[in-house]
Amino acid sequence: MKSSGRIWIWAMALLFFAGVMAGGAAAQSQDESDAHPPASKSDVEIIKRARQILDSPEKWNRADNRNCPDGEKTFSIYCALEKATDEVTADFAHRGAAMQDGRFVIDEVLAPHNHYEHRLMNYNNDPKTTFADVQRFFDLLQERIEKELKEQGANPPPVVAKPPAAQTLQTQIEIVKKAQEILDSPAKWDRASTQDCKPDAKTFGLYCLFAAASVAVT
Repeated sequence: MKSSGRIWIWAMALLFFAGVMAGGAAAQSQDESDAHPPASKSDVEIIKRARQILDSPEKWNRADNRNCPDGEKTFSIYCALEKATDEVTADFAHRGAAMQDGRFVIDEVLAPHNHYEHRLMNYNNDPKTTFADVQRFFDLLQERIEKELKEQGANPPPVVAKPPAAQTLQTQIEIVKKAQEILDSPAKWDRASTQDCKPDAKTFGLYCLFAAASVAVT
C-alpha cells in the first residue's frame, strides 16, 4: 500500500481511538446526583467509623468546603465519611453507597424540600443543624444501609458480566498495524459501509476494519 494510504489509516485510527477514549471520559464525567449504588457490609463499618470520628461537638467542623486534608482535627459530615471510607476500604467514591444514602437521608427525612446545592455540605453548614442532628444523621444512615442489605439478600441482583479491560496503547498500535494489513489495497475499501460487520467480509469501511483488526489482535 502507498505511503499516503498508510498515513490515512493511522489518521483514521487516531480519530477512532480518540473517539472511544472521549466517550469513556464523558461517561465517567457524568455525576448523577441521584445515583444509587448497591450497599455493602463495608458501608455499615464506614458509618460506624464516621460516627466515632465525629463523636463530639468539639470535633465538628461547621464550615465544610468538601476539602478534607490529612491531619485535620475537626470534621464535617462529608469529611468524616471520607476519612472513614479511606480507613475501612481505601476506596473513597464521591457517589459511593454511604455518601449517596446520606444525601437521601437529608432529602427524605432531615431536610425535605431543601434547596441545598451540595446536600452533605450544606446540611452540615446549615445554622439550623445541631450536633444532635448530626448524630441522628448517622443513626438514620446506618438503619437505611442495613435495611438495604436485608433487601438485597432477599433479592440478589443479577450477575452482570464485567466489561473487557481497556486496551493498552501497545494493543492499540497492534490493532492499527493489523488494520493496515487487512486494508492493503483500494479494492478492499468499502466506501459505503455500515456498522453491520460480516465475518466473511472482503471489503471494509473504517468501523468494520477496526472491528476485524481488534478481533484478530485480541
